[in-house]
Amino acid sequence: MDKYEIHKIKFHFLIKPFHFNNRTSLKNFLLNSFKDKKKKVEAINYIFCTDDDLLRLNISFLKRETYTDIITFELSPKSQPLLSEDV
Repeated sequence: MDKYEIHKIKFHFLIKPFHFNNRTSLKNFLLNSFKDKKKKVEAINYIFCTDDDLLRLNISFLKRETYTDIITFELSPKSQPLLSEDV
């Protein structure tokens, strides 16, 4: 995997950072998964936040007043094969 490619996936923390092992291996796995599906990755951002932060996003963007574990926002234009996403 090209070193440049691995920087297309980033982890952000809105809460006290926590450590998880093998971030590089995880990034390689994700990039290879998209490559296998012939999808080009432009950028993927994983944003770790509190349950209350997720609830506010769920209400604001999806109009759902329920807690959830994950919300994804695909940022690529529909006509483009590139993937740009916030998770």
